[in-house]
Amino acid sequence: MGMFEDLSSDVSRFMSGEWDTQNAYVVPEASALRLGNHAKTLKAVVLYADISDSTSLVDKHQPRLVAAMFKAFLHCAARKLLKKS
Repeated sequence: MGMFEDLSSDVSRFMSGEWDTQNAYVVPEASALRLGNHAKTLKAVVLYADISDSTSLVDKHQPRLVAAMFKAFLHCAARKLLKKS
């Protein structure tokens, strides 16, 4: 069987097969995950924030300064989100 047929068979199995799901209360380690129709459900919120023109920032400044800027941004955003003074 060629790679295309092999992958097509796998995709068909994923799309039509039953799923084995387990509740999770923390983000699982990669080693705890399995391939196939197995899933961990987790109540979570994902926040995506982008610093405007961050690619240019990285290109124009030393890595240590950029890392400090990102860390400061994330620190301030997290404190604001958590409503801590």
